[in-house]
Amino acid sequence: MLLVSFCEKIDKKYKEINKNQFFSEMTNVGNGEFDFIDASDRIMFTTAHFAISLLELWDYMKKDPGDEGYMFSNDDEVARISDKILYLGYDGHSGASFGCVMRSMQFIAINGYDSFREKYIESNSSSSQRI
Repeated sequence: MLLVSFCEKIDKKYKEINKNQFFSEMTNVGNGEFDFIDASDRIMFTTAHFAISLLELWDYMKKDPGDEGYMFSNDDEVARISDKILYLGYDGHSGASFGCVMRSMQFIAINGYDSFREKYIESNSSSSQRI
């Protein structure tokens, strides 16, 4: 219940800002709603997407983060993204979840939101069939 109200709070904050300001020229990265992801995980993706959009770092996300990856990065831009995610109200990342979500954002920056959605749905539907 607490997670649901937290997601609603972020959604409200997100919708208060004129999305067109951020996404009119960035249609490839999508709207950041991630409605195809389970609510318990969605907040990790929406806050990361929103943070990168607010900081205008989608071009940066196309770059290789180096040998440390995102999880152990000392890069200033990665720190800015992490700080903005905290500012947006999500403080539940482990190093691993942050690294995985950032790799997802990198995939979106390079291949587009629609491609990410297709791959995510395909990956999750195949794993649920094996269970």
